[in-house]
Amino acid sequence: MTPFGFLKLFLTTTIMQTIIDETNRFGLERHGDDWEKLSDKDMWRVFALIILMAVNKKPKITSYWSTNPNYHQPIFGNTLSRNRFLRILSCLHLVDNSTRTPTSPRLFKLGTCYQAIVNRLKAVYTPLRNISIDETLSHWRGRVSFR
Repeated sequence: MTPFGFLKLFLTTTIMQTIIDETNRFGLERHGDDWEKLSDKDMWRVFALIILMAVNKKPKITSYWSTNPNYHQPIFGNTLSRNRFLRILSCLHLVDNSTRTPTSPRLFKLGTCYQAIVNRLKAVYTPLRNISIDETLSHWRGRVSFR
């Protein structure tokens, strides 16, 4: 299976369409006529670049599009322009903010995408008999109320 095929196991067409629709809605609210409507290919490109950024760390996001020989990686500029990527990233949304009520849960911003991805994980992956989970695998000292 290709990495893209593996990712599509978890981010189904329905989930991606929700992300695209909500990002487009927020982009239009924020930028008006300057917002260039997001396509599914653009969204997959954004996710691909984010994954690539996790593999290859740079000091700043803009460094990935740098022409400096120390940072230059043509795949970023060839995939999506820096300004387009940053604009999409700044407008990335999973839920319509106007539907929020005072009684909305704390994880409201994750919308239905969170539960859809959890359901997908349960459908696609079943852990084997021997599994070990250790809190020291991820060193973090912060506090989270929904833990």
